[in-house]
Amino acid sequence: MRNNVNAAEAPAGNTNVAAEPASNVGVAAELASNSNLAMASKGGVGIEVASTLFARMKGLFGRDSIDGVLMLVPCNDIHTFCMRHPIDVAFVDSGGVVIESHRGVGPNRRLRNRCARATLERFAEEGSWFEPGDRL
Repeated sequence: MRNNVNAAEAPAGNTNVAAEPASNVGVAAELASNSNLAMASKGGVGIEVASTLFARMKGLFGRDSIDGVLMLVPCNDIHTFCMRHPIDVAFVDSGGVVIESHRGVGPNRRLRNRCARATLERFAEEGSWFEPGDRL
């Protein structure tokens, strides 16, 4: 995947997130300040923001699908305990740059990146996903 992800240029069905360049993950912070779970659309891809402690702890747990991507803010540590499906995970720094990416993370795992400000999650699927260096 190339830098400066733009969902408008992505093929149909792609779940890449495009957002305005932002310091401190500004788009997520703005959405998170509005509600517990906010739903927004950037380039036709849903961005669901989990900003409260409860919403972040729950993450994708108990779901079978999600339209788009779940952004946990603030978040630098995730787990897949009791998850039924593998997930794709990307850690994002305060400048909106992906600093670590994982595909198909199975159940009963824990991932952490101390430099991350936010985490993107989706149920694992084929196709492109964020790579280190991609900018939201």
